[in-house]
Amino acid sequence: MKILFCSPPTHYYTGKVFNALPIVSIAILTRLFRDNGYDAEAVDYEPLMFTPEKVGKIIAGANPDVVGFTVLSTGAKGVEDCIRNIRKEGYKGFIVLGGIHATLFPETCLAWGADLIVKGECEGNLVELIESRVTGIVEGVKPDINNVPSPDWDHYLPDIKGYRGQYNILHPSAGVAMWTRGCPYSCVYCGNKIFNGQPTRFRPPYQIAKEMLDLWNRGIEKVYVYDDECIGAKQPAGWLEEIADLIEGLGMTWIIQGRCSKKYITKKLLLDMKRAGCKLILWGVESFSQDVLDAVKKRLTPEDIWHSLRLAKEVGIKNNVFIIVGNYKETEKDLQITEDALRKAYNEGLIDYRQSFTAQIMPGTEMETIAKRDGWYEPPTFGGMKNNYNRKVDMPWLKVAKINEWKQRLEAACPTRTP
Repeated sequence: MKILFCSPPTHYYTGKVFNALPIVSIAILTRLFRDNGYDAEAVDYEPLMFTPEKVGKIIAGANPDVVGFTVLSTGAKGVEDCIRNIRKEGYKGFIVLGGIHATLFPETCLAWGADLIVKGECEGNLVELIESRVTGIVEGVKPDINNVPSPDWDHYLPDIKGYRGQYNILHPSAGVAMWTRGCPYSCVYCGNKIFNGQPTRFRPPYQIAKEMLDLWNRGIEKVYVYDDECIGAKQPAGWLEEIADLIEGLGMTWIIQGRCSKKYITKKLLLDMKRAGCKLILWGVESFSQDVLDAVKKRLTPEDIWHSLRLAKEVGIKNNVFIIVGNYKETEKDLQITEDALRKAYNEGLIDYRQSFTAQIMPGTEMETIAKRDGWYEPPTFGGMKNNYNRKVDMPWLKVAKINEWKQRLEAACPTRTP
Protein backbone atom coordinates (compact mmCIF):
# COMPACT_ATOMS: atom_id res chain seq x y z
CA MET A 1 0.00 0.00 0.00
CA LYS A 2 1.33 3.41 -1.02
CA ILE A 3 0.51 6.40 1.19
CA LEU A 4 1.13 10.09 0.54
CA PHE A 5 0.95 12.62 3.38
CA CYS A 6 0.62 16.24 2.30
CA SER A 7 0.61 19.84 3.44
CA PRO A 8 -1.33 22.13 1.06
CA PRO A 9 -0.26 25.17 -0.94
CA THR A 10 -1.49 28.56 0.29
CA HIS A 11 0.57 31.08 -1.71
CA TYR A 12 -1.99 31.29 -4.50
CA TYR A 13 -4.48 33.02 -2.17
CA THR A 14 -2.17 34.68 0.38
CA GLY A 15 0.18 36.23 -2.17
CA LYS A 16 3.26 35.10 -0.25
CA VAL A 17 5.16 31.82 -0.22
CA PHE A 18 5.47 30.43 3.30
CA ASN A 19 8.61 28.30 3.48
CA ALA A 20 9.58 28.85 7.11
CA LEU A 21 9.83 25.34 8.55
CA PRO A 22 9.44 21.71 7.48
CA ILE A 23 6.11 20.15 8.47
CA VAL A 24 7.02 17.80 11.28
CA SER A 25 3.58 16.17 11.59
CA ILE A 26 3.56 14.59 8.13
CA ALA A 27 7.21 13.53 8.52
CA ILE A 28 6.30 11.71 11.76
CA LEU A 29 3.35 9.96 10.10
CA THR A 30 5.58 8.90 7.22
CA ARG A 31 7.94 7.23 9.69
CA LEU A 32 5.01 5.62 11.52
CA PHE A 33 3.71 3.95 8.38
CA ARG A 34 7.11 2.96 7.02
CA ASP A 35 7.85 1.33 10.38
CA ASN A 36 4.66 -0.67 9.81
CA GLY A 37 5.81 -1.87 6.40
CA TYR A 38 4.08 0.61 4.11
CA ASP A 39 5.46 2.73 1.26
CA ALA A 40 4.86 6.20 2.72
CA GLU A 41 6.09 9.61 1.62
CA ALA A 42 5.43 13.24 2.60
CA VAL A 43 5.21 16.38 0.45
CA ASP A 44 4.88 20.02 1.46
CA TYR A 45 3.35 21.64 -1.62
CA GLU A 46 3.64 25.24 -0.39
CA PRO A 47 7.41 25.81 -0.85
CA LEU A 48 7.19 23.90 -4.13
CA MET A 49 4.71 26.59 -5.24
CA PHE A 50 2.37 24.07 -6.80
CA THR A 51 -1.21 25.15 -7.50
CA PRO A 52 -4.16 22.95 -6.49
CA GLU A 53 -4.62 22.13 -10.17
CA LYS A 54 -1.05 20.85 -10.40
CA VAL A 55 -1.41 18.95 -7.13
CA GLY A 56 -4.53 17.30 -8.48
CA LYS A 57 -2.81 16.15 -11.67
CA ILE A 58 0.29 14.85 -9.87
CA ILE A 59 -1.56 12.92 -7.18
CA ALA A 60 -4.14 11.46 -9.54
CA GLY A 61 -1.32 10.46 -11.90
CA ALA A 62 0.70 8.79 -9.14
CA ASN A 63 -2.50 7.17 -7.84
CA PRO A 64 -1.42 6.33 -4.25
CA ASP A 65 -3.75 4.10 -2.28
CA VAL A 66 -4.16 6.74 0.44
CA VAL A 67 -3.77 10.53 0.47
CA GLY A 68 -3.60 12.32 3.81
CA PHE A 69 -3.70 16.09 4.38
CA THR A 70 -2.88 18.00 7.55
CA VAL A 71 -5.35 20.87 7.89
CA LEU A 72 -4.65 24.12 9.72
CA SER A 73 -7.31 26.82 9.55
CA THR A 74 -4.86 29.00 7.61
CA GLY A 75 -4.49 26.22 5.04
CA ALA A 76 -8.08 24.98 4.93
CA LYS A 77 -8.85 26.60 1.57
CA GLY A 78 -5.72 25.01 0.13
CA VAL A 79 -6.77 21.54 1.26
CA GLU A 80 -10.33 22.00 -0.01
CA ASP A 81 -9.11 23.17 -3.43
CA CYS A 82 -6.58 20.34 -3.67
CA ILE A 83 -9.16 17.66 -2.87
CA ARG A 84 -11.57 19.09 -5.42
CA ASN A 85 -8.88 18.95 -8.10
CA ILE A 86 -7.68 15.47 -7.06
CA ARG A 87 -11.20 14.13 -7.43
CA LYS A 88 -11.71 16.12 -10.64
CA GLU A 89 -8.70 14.35 -12.14
CA GLY A 90 -10.36 11.00 -11.48
CA TYR A 91 -8.69 9.87 -8.25
CA LYS A 92 -10.84 7.16 -6.61
CA GLY A 93 -8.55 6.36 -3.68
CA PHE A 94 -8.88 6.97 0.04
CA ILE A 95 -8.50 10.53 1.40
CA VAL A 96 -7.98 11.15 5.11
CA LEU A 97 -7.71 14.52 6.90
CA GLY A 98 -6.42 15.49 10.32
CA GLY A 99 -5.11 18.52 12.18
CA ILE A 100 -6.66 21.34 14.18
CA HIS A 101 -9.13 22.56 11.52
CA ALA A 102 -10.32 19.04 10.81
CA THR A 103 -10.72 18.51 14.56
CA LEU A 104 -12.79 21.68 14.97
CA PHE A 105 -14.86 21.35 11.79
CA PRO A 106 -14.96 17.65 10.87
CA GLU A 107 -18.31 17.74 9.05
CA THR A 108 -17.17 20.62 6.85
CA CYS A 109 -13.91 18.88 5.99
CA LEU A 110 -15.68 15.59 5.26
CA ALA A 111 -17.91 17.40 2.77
CA TRP A 112 -14.87 18.46 0.73
CA GLY A 113 -14.63 14.90 -0.61
CA ALA A 114 -12.61 13.18 2.11
CA ASP A 115 -13.36 9.64 3.26
CA LEU A 116 -12.10 9.88 6.83
CA ILE A 117 -11.61 12.68 9.36
CA VAL A 118 -9.45 11.86 12.39
CA LYS A 119 -9.85 14.28 15.28
CA GLY A 120 -7.05 15.13 17.71
CA GLU A 121 -3.82 13.18 17.95
CA CYS A 122 -3.81 10.12 15.74
CA GLU A 123 -0.59 8.10 15.99
CA GLY A 124 -2.28 5.67 18.36
CA ASN A 125 -4.82 4.34 15.86
CA LEU A 126 -4.24 5.83 12.38
CA VAL A 127 -2.54 2.73 10.98
CA GLU A 128 -5.45 0.57 12.08
CA LEU A 129 -8.03 3.04 10.72
CA ILE A 130 -6.43 3.17 7.29
CA GLU A 131 -5.84 -0.58 7.13
CA SER A 132 -9.54 -1.12 7.90
CA ARG A 133 -10.69 1.69 5.59
CA VAL A 134 -12.83 3.23 8.30
CA THR A 135 -14.89 6.13 6.97
CA GLY A 136 -16.61 9.12 8.54
CA ILE A 137 -15.48 11.06 11.60
CA VAL A 138 -13.37 9.23 14.19
CA GLU A 139 -11.56 10.25 17.36
CA GLY A 140 -7.82 9.70 17.15
CA VAL A 141 -5.99 7.85 19.89
CA LYS A 142 -3.29 9.76 21.74
CA PRO A 143 0.02 7.85 21.56
CA ASP A 144 2.37 7.13 24.40
CA ILE A 145 4.83 10.01 24.08
CA ASN A 146 7.71 7.55 24.31
CA ASN A 147 6.45 5.81 21.17
CA VAL A 148 6.02 8.81 18.88
CA PRO A 149 8.43 8.03 16.04
CA SER A 150 11.14 10.34 14.79
CA PRO A 151 10.40 12.39 11.65
CA ASP A 152 11.38 10.71 8.39
CA TRP A 153 13.17 13.37 6.36
CA ASP A 154 14.48 10.81 3.82
CA HIS A 155 11.03 10.45 2.25
CA TYR A 156 10.04 14.10 2.44
CA LEU A 157 9.87 16.77 -0.28
CA PRO A 158 11.28 19.35 -0.71
CA ASP A 159 14.79 19.03 0.72
CA ILE A 160 14.52 20.45 4.23
CA LYS A 161 17.69 22.52 3.72
CA GLY A 162 15.57 24.83 1.56
CA TYR A 163 13.45 26.12 4.44
CA ARG A 164 14.42 29.61 5.58
CA GLY A 165 12.84 29.92 9.01
CA GLN A 166 10.43 32.68 9.99
CA TYR A 167 13.20 34.58 11.78
CA ASN A 168 16.56 35.88 10.56
CA ILE A 169 18.27 34.01 13.37
CA LEU A 170 17.25 30.75 11.64
CA HIS A 171 18.52 31.66 8.16
CA PRO A 172 19.55 30.21 5.80
CA SER A 173 18.49 26.60 6.49
CA ALA A 174 15.97 26.04 9.27
CA GLY A 175 14.94 22.77 10.89
CA VAL A 176 12.15 21.98 13.30
CA ALA A 177 11.97 19.66 16.30
CA MET A 178 9.24 18.47 18.65
CA TRP A 179 10.39 17.86 22.22
CA THR A 180 7.04 17.84 24.02
CA ARG A 181 3.31 17.69 23.49
CA GLY A 182 0.58 19.28 25.53
CA CYS A 183 -0.04 22.55 27.36
CA PRO A 184 -1.70 22.53 30.80
CA TYR A 185 -3.12 26.03 30.28
CA SER A 186 -6.24 27.24 28.46
CA CYS A 187 -5.74 30.88 27.46
CA VAL A 188 -8.92 32.36 26.00
CA TYR A 189 -7.26 33.28 22.68
CA CYS A 190 -5.45 29.97 22.04
CA GLY A 191 -6.72 28.03 19.03
CA ASN A 192 -4.76 24.85 19.71
CA LYS A 193 -7.61 22.65 20.86
CA ILE A 194 -5.61 19.48 20.30
CA PHE A 195 -2.86 20.15 22.82
CA ASN A 196 -4.06 22.81 25.27
CA GLY A 197 -5.68 22.10 28.62
CA GLN A 198 -3.71 18.89 29.15
CA PRO A 199 -0.47 17.99 30.93
CA THR A 200 2.76 18.44 29.01
CA ARG A 201 4.27 15.13 27.92
CA PHE A 202 8.03 15.06 27.56
CA ARG A 203 9.80 12.97 24.93
CA PRO A 204 12.85 10.90 25.97
CA PRO A 205 16.11 12.90 25.89
CA TYR A 206 17.92 10.19 23.90
CA GLN A 207 15.29 10.39 21.15
CA ILE A 208 15.48 14.19 21.04
CA ALA A 209 19.27 13.98 20.79
CA LYS A 210 19.00 11.43 18.00
CA GLU A 211 16.69 13.71 16.01
CA MET A 212 18.89 16.77 16.54
CA LEU A 213 21.92 14.77 15.36
CA ASP A 214 19.96 13.66 12.31
CA LEU A 215 19.21 17.30 11.47
CA TRP A 216 22.87 18.21 11.99
CA ASN A 217 23.97 15.44 9.62
CA ARG A 218 21.60 16.86 7.00
CA GLY A 219 23.26 20.26 7.17
CA ILE A 220 20.68 21.84 9.49
CA GLU A 221 22.47 23.81 12.19
CA LYS A 222 19.57 26.04 13.29
CA VAL A 223 16.36 24.61 14.73
CA TYR A 224 13.02 25.87 15.99
CA VAL A 225 11.89 23.74 18.94
CA TYR A 226 8.23 24.24 18.17
CA ASP A 227 6.48 23.38 21.44
CA ASP A 228 3.89 25.31 23.46
CA GLU A 229 5.10 24.70 27.01
CA CYS A 230 8.52 23.05 26.83
CA ILE A 231 9.84 25.54 29.38
CA GLY A 232 7.95 27.47 32.03
CA ALA A 233 6.05 24.46 33.34
CA LYS A 234 7.13 21.60 35.58
CA GLN A 235 9.60 19.25 33.87
CA PRO A 236 10.75 15.76 34.82
CA ALA A 237 13.78 15.96 37.08
CA GLY A 238 16.98 16.29 35.05
CA TRP A 239 15.17 16.14 31.71
CA LEU A 240 16.66 19.23 30.08
CA GLU A 241 20.02 18.71 31.73
CA GLU A 242 20.23 15.29 30.08
CA ILE A 243 19.33 16.79 26.70
CA ALA A 244 22.09 19.37 27.17
CA ASP A 245 24.59 16.64 28.04
CA LEU A 246 23.72 14.80 24.84
CA ILE A 247 23.65 17.65 22.30
CA GLU A 248 25.96 20.41 23.54
CA GLY A 249 28.84 19.03 21.47
CA LEU A 250 26.91 19.57 18.23
CA GLY A 251 27.20 23.33 18.46
CA MET A 252 23.68 23.84 17.09
CA THR A 253 21.63 27.02 17.41
CA TRP A 254 18.05 26.59 18.50
CA ILE A 255 15.22 28.84 19.62
CA ILE A 256 12.15 27.98 21.63
CA GLN A 257 8.84 29.38 22.84
CA GLY A 258 8.69 29.97 26.58
CA ARG A 259 6.28 30.69 29.41
CA CYS A 260 7.41 33.21 32.00
CA SER A 261 7.52 31.70 35.47
CA LYS A 262 9.30 32.65 38.66
CA LYS A 263 8.82 29.08 39.92
CA TYR A 264 9.99 27.07 36.91
CA ILE A 265 12.38 29.38 35.03
CA THR A 266 15.55 28.89 37.04
CA LYS A 267 19.15 29.86 36.43
CA LYS A 268 20.11 26.17 36.27
CA LEU A 269 17.48 25.52 33.60
CA LEU A 270 18.62 28.46 31.47
CA LEU A 271 22.31 27.58 31.81
CA ASP A 272 21.54 24.05 30.60
CA MET A 273 19.62 25.52 27.68
CA LYS A 274 22.47 27.86 26.79
CA ARG A 275 25.14 25.15 26.76
CA ALA A 276 22.84 23.00 24.63
CA GLY A 277 22.69 25.77 22.02
CA CYS A 278 19.63 27.91 22.88
CA LYS A 279 20.15 31.45 21.61
CA LEU A 280 16.68 32.95 21.91
CA ILE A 281 13.48 32.44 23.91
CA LEU A 282 10.17 33.63 22.46
CA TRP A 283 8.21 34.64 25.56
CA GLY A 284 4.40 34.75 25.42
CA VAL A 285 4.01 37.94 27.46
CA GLU A 286 0.86 39.40 25.80
CA SER A 287 0.47 42.15 28.47
CA PHE A 288 2.12 43.54 31.60
CA SER A 289 -1.25 44.30 33.21
CA GLN A 290 -2.33 41.81 35.87
CA ASP A 291 -6.01 42.49 35.09
CA VAL A 292 -5.47 41.53 31.45
CA LEU A 293 -3.36 38.49 32.28
CA ASP A 294 -6.19 37.31 34.53
CA ALA A 295 -8.86 38.06 31.93
CA VAL A 296 -7.14 35.98 29.25
CA LYS A 297 -6.43 33.18 31.78
CA LYS A 298 -2.68 33.43 31.28
CA ARG A 299 -2.02 32.28 34.84
CA LEU A 300 1.10 34.35 35.36
CA THR A 301 2.04 37.69 36.88
CA PRO A 302 4.15 40.68 35.82
CA GLU A 303 6.64 39.44 38.43
CA ASP A 304 6.94 36.19 36.47
CA ILE A 305 7.67 38.19 33.32
CA TRP A 306 10.34 40.42 34.87
CA HIS A 307 12.01 37.44 36.55
CA SER A 308 12.21 35.43 33.31
CA LEU A 309 13.47 38.31 31.16
CA ARG A 310 16.17 39.28 33.65
CA LEU A 311 17.37 35.74 34.30
CA ALA A 312 17.60 34.87 30.60
CA LYS A 313 19.57 38.04 29.95
CA GLU A 314 21.85 37.26 32.89
CA VAL A 315 22.87 33.89 31.46
CA GLY A 316 23.29 35.24 27.93
CA ILE A 317 20.11 34.10 26.15
CA LYS A 318 18.27 36.69 24.07
CA ASN A 319 14.64 37.62 24.73
CA ASN A 320 11.78 38.04 22.26
CA VAL A 321 8.43 39.15 23.66
CA PHE A 322 5.04 38.60 22.05
CA ILE A 323 2.55 41.38 22.81
CA ILE A 324 -1.15 41.40 21.91
CA VAL A 325 -3.02 44.69 21.58
CA GLY A 326 -6.78 44.45 22.17
CA ASN A 327 -6.70 41.55 24.60
CA TYR A 328 -9.96 40.46 26.21
CA LYS A 329 -11.20 43.30 28.47
CA GLU A 330 -8.02 45.33 27.88
CA THR A 331 -8.47 49.08 28.46
CA GLU A 332 -6.27 52.06 27.72
CA LYS A 333 -5.23 52.02 31.36
CA ASP A 334 -3.95 48.46 30.89
CA LEU A 335 -2.13 49.42 27.71
CA GLN A 336 -0.48 52.31 29.53
CA ILE A 337 0.88 49.79 32.03
CA THR A 338 2.25 47.66 29.18
CA GLU A 339 3.74 50.67 27.41
CA ASP A 340 5.56 51.80 30.57
CA ALA A 341 6.83 48.28 31.23
CA LEU A 342 8.05 47.77 27.66
CA ARG A 343 9.92 51.06 27.73
CA LYS A 344 11.53 50.17 31.05
CA ALA A 345 12.50 46.67 29.89
CA TYR A 346 13.89 48.03 26.62
CA ASN A 347 15.92 50.71 28.38
CA GLU A 348 17.33 48.07 30.73
CA GLY A 349 18.42 46.02 27.73
CA LEU A 350 16.15 43.10 28.63
CA ILE A 351 14.26 42.90 25.32
CA ASP A 352 16.17 42.08 22.17
CA TYR A 353 13.12 41.62 19.95
CA ARG A 354 9.45 42.49 20.21
CA GLN A 355 6.55 41.23 18.12
CA SER A 356 3.18 42.92 18.58
CA PHE A 357 -0.13 41.79 17.12
CA THR A 358 -3.70 43.00 17.24
CA ALA A 359 -6.10 40.60 18.90
CA GLN A 360 -7.72 38.06 16.61
CA ILE A 361 -10.53 35.62 17.26
CA MET A 362 -9.32 32.21 16.19
CA PRO A 363 -11.66 29.27 15.51
CA GLY A 364 -12.50 27.09 18.49
CA THR A 365 -11.32 29.54 21.13
CA GLU A 366 -13.12 30.80 24.21
CA MET A 367 -12.75 34.28 22.70
CA GLU A 368 -14.80 33.12 19.71
CA THR A 369 -17.57 31.88 21.98
CA ILE A 370 -17.62 35.13 23.96
CA ALA A 371 -17.51 37.32 20.84
CA LYS A 372 -20.39 35.51 19.16
CA ARG A 373 -22.41 35.65 22.36
CA ASP A 374 -21.81 39.36 22.94
CA GLY A 375 -22.02 40.57 19.34
CA TRP A 376 -18.46 41.67 18.47
CA TYR A 377 -17.36 38.61 16.51
CA GLU A 378 -15.13 39.11 13.50
CA PRO A 379 -14.12 36.02 11.49
CA PRO A 380 -10.36 35.66 11.04
CA THR A 381 -9.01 36.28 7.56
CA PHE A 382 -6.37 34.06 6.05
CA GLY A 383 -5.47 36.07 2.98
CA GLY A 384 -1.97 36.80 4.21
CA MET A 385 -0.28 37.93 7.41
CA LYS A 386 -1.14 41.62 6.89
CA ASN A 387 -4.86 40.92 6.66
CA ASN A 388 -4.80 38.39 9.46
CA TYR A 389 -3.53 40.84 12.06
CA ASN A 390 -5.70 43.90 11.42
CA ARG A 391 -9.09 44.10 13.13
CA LYS A 392 -12.01 45.83 11.44
CA VAL A 393 -14.64 45.41 14.16
CA ASP A 394 -14.57 47.37 17.42
CA MET A 395 -14.35 45.49 20.69
CA PRO A 396 -16.60 46.60 23.60
CA TRP A 397 -13.58 47.74 25.61
CA LEU A 398 -11.44 49.18 22.79
CA LYS A 399 -12.23 50.58 19.35
CA VAL A 400 -10.22 49.64 16.25
CA ALA A 401 -8.75 53.14 15.96
CA LYS A 402 -7.46 52.93 19.54
CA ILE A 403 -6.07 49.43 18.98
CA ASN A 404 -4.06 50.69 16.00
CA GLU A 405 -2.93 53.77 17.91
CA TRP A 406 -1.73 51.75 20.88
CA LYS A 407 0.01 49.22 18.68
CA GLN A 408 2.11 52.07 17.26
CA ARG A 409 2.76 53.44 20.74
CA LEU A 410 3.99 50.08 22.06
CA GLU A 411 6.25 49.66 19.05
CA ALA A 412 7.71 53.10 19.69
CA ALA A 413 8.26 52.30 23.37
CA CYS A 414 10.17 49.16 22.48
CA PRO A 415 11.61 49.83 19.00
CA THR A 416 12.91 46.40 18.03
CA ARG A 417 12.22 44.19 15.04
CA THR A 418 11.63 40.48 14.69
CA PRO A 419 14.71 38.31 15.36
